[in-house]
Amino acid sequence: MAKFLIVTTSEVQYPELKKIFRKLLKYHIFNVTVLTQINKAQGSWTFYPLKDGNCLSNYDKLEYLGSCVNNDIFPVAKDLRNCTVLVTGNKIVDKKSYINYIQYLEEYLIRVSAKAIGVKIKYSYEDYDTNDGEVLNNYTSIGMLNYLQKRKADIVFGGFFLTERRAWVYDFISGYKYTSIKQIIPNWGQKRWKTLYRTFRTKIWYLIACAFISITLITMAISYYCLHIKNISRIPLHLFDYFFGHSDRNLFKVKKLRIILISWVFFTFFIASFYNSEIVSLLTKPRYEPQSYSNEELKQNGYKTCISDSFRTYNKIVYNITEPDAQVPECKNTEDVLNTITTRENYYTVADYSQFQKNLCHYNARFDETDMLNNIMYALYTNKGFFLKEKFKRIVSAIFESGIIQDSHIYSLISKGCAKQTHHSEQTYKVLSLHDLQLTFYILLTGYLISLVVFLIECSF
Repeated sequence: MAKFLIVTTSEVQYPELKKIFRKLLKYHIFNVTVLTQINKAQGSWTFYPLKDGNCLSNYDKLEYLGSCVNNDIFPVAKDLRNCTVLVTGNKIVDKKSYINYIQYLEEYLIRVSAKAIGVKIKYSYEDYDTNDGEVLNNYTSIGMLNYLQKRKADIVFGGFFLTERRAWVYDFISGYKYTSIKQIIPNWGQKRWKTLYRTFRTKIWYLIACAFISITLITMAISYYCLHIKNISRIPLHLFDYFFGHSDRNLFKVKKLRIILISWVFFTFFIASFYNSEIVSLLTKPRYEPQSYSNEELKQNGYKTCISDSFRTYNKIVYNITEPDAQVPECKNTEDVLNTITTRENYYTVADYSQFQKNLCHYNARFDETDMLNNIMYALYTNKGFFLKEKFKRIVSAIFESGIIQDSHIYSLISKGCAKQTHHSEQTYKVLSLHDLQLTFYILLTGYLISLVVFLIECSF
């Protein structure tokens, strides 16, 4: 914790010195010693706002430390029995809502830390709409962080991310929970046929279509005007057949078309190879990693953005990103976003994934989840110079390192049916034998018998 030594060149009166200390106390600056002259006597003065359980609320008198300055003159936080920490959090309307898991976790950390330190906690809860909690360009705060700025709270919690601008203005307690921002797109079960074109991006499909149209028009023009071939209506079908590895001998006999057809053969070969390998991976993997799409690509596929007000404000202030679409009435807060994207097919969202993880498994809708930002820390915010910050940080770090937070998160998923509990048991392995492959040989033998029967029928007729 910082220590301040103030040296004055002129004489300072006793009331003026008390006014200086009272002003510093307002901003949680209490490790202060002033070296000055009072009544023509030079010496060092300080105040002890933590003495006798006063807990930074006030101080009785100034302490004269003598004319010598040493390292033991700074106040030390020892007596905390009368300390009450003001904590402001988000009002949780639905206590069964999984979205408020972070708030419950942060409240638990504050309660355990306060008990270990030996201080009292006084809670106050505010409405959900005040959950913005951002620092503007002029370093003033909106939302719940405004309670810190107005000195109405010592700690503010509510699932806030740790950002650079917030850290400039406030101190923070972090390291207890990490999350990621993901792009969440509905992947409805009745539209599994869309896997056929998910292998390539939209721009690649446009490139393939333009290449096919161009090569078709060139081939038809050369065939009609240079070779005087009247029947050119089947040329598009012959060229399209190259995607399936079938070439057209009649077209290859024409020397003027060979260079064009050779380039078309290589193009279709690579496109077909890439498509086949990708479609096999999509169909065989139990869960594939979907690629992220830009807003333009999602619009072309008929999707609309469904982003909460708080996340729009966060993107605007932190990353200077303005969402392209106007706000949808059904997407005001996080719960509305969840209900909208799970019940309506043409909406997607970008949000804190930890708020959705415990909810998505309760819906029949499937989702493609793509990471956009990883390892984002949550933080509890305090005013600069909060005298218990280091104590809170040590206890919170100890709780995180013990694994209690991780276990509670997994248990909450299991208890709500969003994950399966695994039992570590000793696995036994069986040596592979021919008996395990008998089904394969039965299929092979059946194929041989069918081929033999067909061969005999052909010979007899």
